[in-house]
Amino acid sequence: MQRAPISAELPPSIRRNAEVPLVPASIEHLREQARDSFRTGDHSSALDQWTRLREAYPDCLDAHVEPGNILVSLGRFAEADQLLGDAVNRFPEGPTAAVAYAMSAHHRRDWTEACRRWAELCKSHPDYQQGFIHLAQASRAVQRFDEGDEILAQALSRFPDNPDLAATFARLAQDRGRWDDADKRWSAFRQRFPQNPAAGGAVPRRCAVSDNQIGPRSFLNRR
Repeated sequence: MQRAPISAELPPSIRRNAEVPLVPASIEHLREQARDSFRTGDHSSALDQWTRLREAYPDCLDAHVEPGNILVSLGRFAEADQLLGDAVNRFPEGPTAAVAYAMSAHHRRDWTEACRRWAELCKSHPDYQQGFIHLAQASRAVQRFDEGDEILAQALSRFPDNPDLAATFARLAQDRGRWDDADKRWSAFRQRFPQNPAAGGAVPRRCAVSDNQIGPRSFLNRR
């Protein structure tokens, strides 16, 4: 005699539940689960959960960028670069993956590589204005001062209403000890952005220091 299916031997209420197929966890649930783990400081669980999400939903941008950023914060740059580099190729339409990839080099202070990555981002996403600031900072760090000036000057011609670009442009001249240029740039900044507190960043000449005293880190620490 053929045995009835096990589900047929269960009470009706349980049998109905047993007949409902298991549904994979939703993308929203997995995303929030990973973010909760990160917020509580459980980086290992967060990375595992992002891996689960990425395997289930390979076209989820967050599942590539957010764990990549976690790896950067942990100093695991090689793993971060592999994940974020793949994300740049997978998600070329927007700047998010490319920004995270460039920031990986920026955070580990590999300025030559950071210059390359920011330059690529500025080329592929020319409307991402913050990219020009980071590219100028990386250029400043490798002492390509004129290149940094040119990058910011061109960006300001395209985005004259961006106060961050204008302030960075003025600070670059100030940090190089080019006081006439710095005075002109800060004056233009105050005229265009009179309510912006960054205008207070200008310092008297007697308080400033020269390039060989400050080094790259002083400029970059003001990001």
